[in-house]
Amino acid sequence: MKYQKEEIEKFIEALDIVEVIGEYVNLKKVGSNYKGLSPFKDERTPSFVVSPVKGIFKDFSTGIGGNAVSFYMKINDLSFIEAVEELAQKYNIPLSANKNYQMYYKKDFEVYYSIMEEALSFFKENIKKSEKAINYMDERGFSTEDIEIYEIGFSLNDKDSLFKYLIEKGYNEKDILDLNLAKTNYEGEIFDTFRNRIMFPIYNSSKRVVAFGGRIIDESISKRAPKYLNSSDTKIFTKGIELFGLKEKARIIKEKGYAILMEGYLDVLRAYKNGFFNSVASLGTAFTKQQAMLIKRYTENVVISYDNDEAGKEAVTKAGMILQENGFKIKCIVMGDNVKEKDPDEFMKAHGKEGFVRALKESKDFFDFLYVKYTKNLDLNDRLTKRSVVQQFKQYFKILPEIDKVFYAEKLAERLNIKEEVILREYDFSGTFREEENISSENREKNYNKKNKEKINKYSKIQEETIKKVENKLMGNFLYEELEKSTLKYLLKYYFDKNGKCDKLMNKKFTTSRYVKIFENLKEFDFDFKKIQIELEKEEVEKLNKVRLDELKLLKKEIISIETDVGIMIDDRDRYFREIYTSWIKRIIKNRIEELKEKKETLKEEIEKLELQGLNSEDSKYLEYKAKLGKVLEKQVKYRMLGLKCSPDKLNDEVINEMETEININEFNYIN
Repeated sequence: MKYQKEEIEKFIEALDIVEVIGEYVNLKKVGSNYKGLSPFKDERTPSFVVSPVKGIFKDFSTGIGGNAVSFYMKINDLSFIEAVEELAQKYNIPLSANKNYQMYYKKDFEVYYSIMEEALSFFKENIKKSEKAINYMDERGFSTEDIEIYEIGFSLNDKDSLFKYLIEKGYNEKDILDLNLAKTNYEGEIFDTFRNRIMFPIYNSSKRVVAFGGRIIDESISKRAPKYLNSSDTKIFTKGIELFGLKEKARIIKEKGYAILMEGYLDVLRAYKNGFFNSVASLGTAFTKQQAMLIKRYTENVVISYDNDEAGKEAVTKAGMILQENGFKIKCIVMGDNVKEKDPDEFMKAHGKEGFVRALKESKDFFDFLYVKYTKNLDLNDRLTKRSVVQQFKQYFKILPEIDKVFYAEKLAERLNIKEEVILREYDFSGTFREEENISSENREKNYNKKNKEKINKYSKIQEETIKKVENKLMGNFLYEELEKSTLKYLLKYYFDKNGKCDKLMNKKFTTSRYVKIFENLKEFDFDFKKIQIELEKEEVEKLNKVRLDELKLLKKEIISIETDVGIMIDDRDRYFREIYTSWIKRIIKNRIEELKEKKETLKEEIEKLELQGLNSEDSKYLEYKAKLGKVLEKQVKYRMLGLKCSPDKLNDEVINEMETEININEFNYIN
């Protein structure tokens, strides 16, 4: 056993269960407990309870309960040991393994991690001194500040500079070779694996450096060298398991509700520069099932954004099949044949954040992507061509759930102008392709029974509603996050401006946990970046509280990211304020109307039940529900009328005061 039972019990007692769960659930204090909406099931009424006194949680909507560790295991799909070790590192809580295990672990792993951290420091120092490397990154659109934020480094064009550096630091030659940081040639000479390359650190899910990726900086010098070079497999790294960019971004993927899957390091870093922090890459290798399951810890929705060439489209197909087989909902960004940019990095550099947002909105369902790919330049009036297209979809239908098979068979049949029963019989509802049967057989079409036809209509409707609901949720979350981020940027810029009206934004309720935390931290420092910098420098010198130091470093990075976000430009202060403020009001109104709509439907159902029982206007319960329904309808009208007044062009101090008053009055009436 890695840890003694007593050690685990002490560890669980040291965890703050409210802090752990609060990263995933918006908790509100109710007496001695905390309440929130279930993270395991969609609900409107909070049924999730946390007891800090007892150190437990209970989700009454699903029956799931336990302590901080079991919650972390469930929410992130981790094993017990993985959850304990991630939490220990995250909250800086000491955790001692059994002595025998610890000796083995330290020998085979901790030393390796230490060497990788030292190598990263070496690469980071190199790039600061290399004008050539800095100029290269500048040409690619990455500033010195970006280089620091994303921990980009540089490997010197020397034979063994890294190897010598690590030996001088006291590390063992064999360990350095085991980690693939250096190699030996046929004469027994040792040389560095990475030379003359921009270096990118690769972290595992426990936020430890386990490998590196390198992009050659001058192809003319090393014509035979590969453009990209990745660490080979070692005791602490397996290519097909890790994902580039997952460090500290897993929480953001969970918040946004989807991940963007890319191919290259620079694709991901360019996405970060444009605010798409839910991006990851598959380390220049073919996407694997293990990587899919790693993403699934945080979301089941993936948007694939690979290179815009034939090889990239083939890679999309392979990755999509793996994701589909493992139960993901998949969208694919298609840049189009007329777009000259070959990858997401170049596309965002040319078209900016707005261009990529458009690409996200226009992304295709995986089925639609495959249909375009399989039918490109084909004559779909030809019977044999139609058969060929159906054959190409064989693998796709084989891995689909039953309900999806029916839905997509109907779509494919409609596009190929054949009857859906023909498609269904070809795949026999189980993905088994019937090679011997003719696709246009009239006999089989006539024998298709009515029951299956009804199934198709029923399942198609359910599937369409599900897809629409998911898409709306994703875009809604995205727009809310953009509003909160824009608000923070405005407050950072105009907090000390007397005419900035920042007080009107300070009472707004943030819901994205990432921005909730930033907002609270900024209030602590009165939105003064200099104060944060002074506190950070003080902590770096004193080194008394590592958790506090890490928090301040992260806060600094987040602020820089917000302030430098090119997708949010503030050219006109007053106009920008009006747009933000009206967006907040519309957001409040929209949420209230949605909740009132649900109340209305519930009340209507109750009234119908009473009417079926023969109760009418003389019954007190019937009259009570009718009165409540009338109030709900009245409140809906009030909120809609308020929404009509909400326009950036009509907004002035008088209207703002009126809005604040009406929202507060309606808030009181809404609660009561």
